[in-house]
Amino acid sequence: SGGDVECWVGPSGEPGLIRVASALRHAVDPVGLLAEHAREVQPGVRVVLAPAGADQASSTLVAIGDRLAAALDVEDCWVALDAGRWSRAQPAASRLAGCDAMVVVLAPTLAGVAHARSLVGPLRDLYAVPVVGVVNGEHGYRPDEIASELGIEVVGPVAWDPRGAQALVTNGVSGWWRRSSFARSVRSLVDALDAFDSLPVHEEVASRA
Repeated sequence: SGGDVECWVGPSGEPGLIRVASALRHAVDPVGLLAEHAREVQPGVRVVLAPAGADQASSTLVAIGDRLAAALDVEDCWVALDAGRWSRAQPAASRLAGCDAMVVVLAPTLAGVAHARSLVGPLRDLYAVPVVGVVNGEHGYRPDEIASELGIEVVGPVAWDPRGAQALVTNGVSGWWRRSSFARSVRSLVDALDAFDSLPVHEEVASRA
């Protein structure tokens, strides 16, 4: 659907994902390409920016195809791929191939659980990897209630903390941000995901979170 991060941090020239796609066409060993084309948008926050336009973002991902999985396989660190609103009918649906796990972010509401239910089955069937639910916000159904309904592990909640989220975007990983409810809940989320054997966590990433 197009990337959002550049809208928050300002233009940075050609989006990094386009440069990654171009490099993948010629690279024999794609490992390290993401790090090479990542931009530190704020101190401690490194991102490979996608194009903001939906058509350009989709065509870029289609061009990468299955080669993206190898580029994501960066040794000794986590790589989070924001897949947006995923659908099996999208031309770039295969962008998730090769991931160690799928994380479905959902609101703890009746509608949020219903939308998540429509994703869990196809994701599990197509990719044969663990599907984990992450609850966004504290008010609504509890994680254990959602887990029982969806039949998957559910962790969270991630605190609904617009001030903490804005501080991360504008100032990066600061001392104040580390103490925010957003940062504390994200740290708990990282610890919970680390409990899954298929998701090795890098200590430096965990300490920054």
